[in-house]
Amino acid sequence: MGEPEKIVKRLEALLKTFSKGPNKRVTKTEELVMGFLDQVKRGRQLSKKQLAILGDWEYRADTKGSGWELKK
Repeated sequence: MGEPEKIVKRLEALLKTFSKGPNKRVTKTEELVMGFLDQVKRGRQLSKKQLAILGDWEYRADTKGSGWELKK
């Protein structure tokens, strides 16, 4: 499995951690993750800053659990 496939799997796993409230609105963070996913699927690499942000979001999802994007 190549690097783009690994990033796609990481992004898709992160998308599954977002909470879906009663209003089912898309948060800004979720929108960014979808943008990163689209970028990788189109064959463009993520920048170092984008990878750092992705790592931070994964850490928050692992430590805070579901709904991490809403918790301060």
